[in-house]
Amino acid sequence: VSLFERRVEVLADEGINAKVEPGTWDEVVRLILDVIRRGSLADGLVAGIERCGDILAAHVPIRAGDTNELSNTVREV
Repeated sequence: VSLFERRVEVLADEGINAKVEPGTWDEVVRLILDVIRRGSLADGLVAGIERCGDILAAHVPIRAGDTNELSNTVREV
């Protein structure tokens, strides 16, 4: 999210992006922007993240034996 540029972008890696329909991430961007326009950046981000979770669960479900390769912690950079 770039407040200065008034822009939201969702990026998926190639493997995940290949499994979803074109326009899927545009739908997530629209959702985030709709909620932000109603007055809450935080709620917009939460809605977008939850929607991404739904998309991932449908297209890239967790399989037996999968390992989590990345930390689930939020950190500042």
